[in-house]
Amino acid sequence: MTPLHQRYLDDFWQEEFDHPDPIKATQKRGMVQRQKIRANTARAGGIPDPSTMDAAGHTVHKTYSGFVHAASPQIMDMLEGGPPTFQLSGMKSGYRRAEQIDDA
Repeated sequence: MTPLHQRYLDDFWQEEFDHPDPIKATQKRGMVQRQKIRANTARAGGIPDPSTMDAAGHTVHKTYSGFVHAASPQIMDMLEGGPPTFQLSGMKSGYRRAEQIDDA
């Protein structure tokens, strides 16, 4: 357990509101930067070069965050079929599955 890990856990488990009326809540949720989380995870896992691990993690995060935050290239990847339709409950063909496995 490192101080950074403890700070992450404290922020993670923090109550959302410090007042019964949420509009009057004053607390702010702290946040440990993803870069520090990735580097800490790499060090804890015995990775000799946390910086390279962080860079790779950052690249994967940027790629997949487009699906979560609905960026255009990732949305267009969800278009398939004949006639083409957007697949909102999973991809039927899984044509990108090999790429996703490789990313993981």
